[in-house]
Amino acid sequence: MMNPPQPVEDAHAEEVAAEAHPEDVNHQDERGPPNDEVALDDSSSGTNSGKMWLSDQEREWALTIREAIDNDPELDSISDFQCVQLALVVKQDALEDALERAHRLQCFRQQYEIRNTSSDAKMRLPRFLDFFPGYVLTVSYMHDSDSQYCCIDARAFQQAKVTSEGGFCTFISGLYYIYEGLNPDFKSMRNGTNMVFECGGFDFTMISHKISRRLCEEFYATYPINCRQMNFFHSGVFVALLLSQSKRFLPKELSSKFHTGCVFEGGRLDSFYLLPNLEAAQKRVLGRTMECLTERYANDESFRL
Repeated sequence: MMNPPQPVEDAHAEEVAAEAHPEDVNHQDERGPPNDEVALDDSSSGTNSGKMWLSDQEREWALTIREAIDNDPELDSISDFQCVQLALVVKQDALEDALERAHRLQCFRQQYEIRNTSSDAKMRLPRFLDFFPGYVLTVSYMHDSDSQYCCIDARAFQQAKVTSEGGFCTFISGLYYIYEGLNPDFKSMRNGTNMVFECGGFDFTMISHKISRRLCEEFYATYPINCRQMNFFHSGVFVALLLSQSKRFLPKELSSKFHTGCVFEGGRLDSFYLLPNLEAAQKRVLGRTMECLTERYANDESFRL
């Protein structure tokens, strides 16, 4: 039996976190919550030039996508930076898939009037975090796998708040900016994100099939992200059924990363991350995400293929 998790400022927290493990996963980097105090700066993820490096093959694939988008009269808001993001996520030479994803992404931004700017994010993110307190437990950087990390508490999702179009927009636009922050540069896009979901206490009363399908089709099947793993902690039969249904609406590269039956012996993951309290945890999420978004949009503005 492990010791209870220590405050995130304590260096022992990383040792405690390493004991959380998915029972059905054997990869070395698939683990419980990492040390939540890892800085999001150049010292943790390389120099800026290293973070924006592309191989010749990646650049060629991105240029192919760029040319196809330029020749599509319906696409007009996909930057070179976003073309590379598509190239790093969509399978090489699957040009139709890349164009479909570009169309979906553009339609998504237009529908929810997302401006893709730090100022827009600064308005939407606090509203999202206040509307769904404790939903995003942490965003951080994992030194061991040189990749991003995000932990979500499914039980903090409140379906009653997304039944209106305004509430749904608040949720999905906030989630969009969280994902944007997880992809500030090409290195992060290439190495991918470790997604962890705390599912303890999450049951069929908390989300309908209609809402789940809408989130899958409008967002999760749209946003281009490489997920190294998607680990579902303390998940039961309902979560397994929900994920099984969701696979019909998600790209295979995403649904193939689902791992259920993961366990953190110290209890629910919110007890580890909401330290010293919810307010402090929310401020950490907002601060780290805004830092990454500032970097992302500076890269987006300056990069040219």
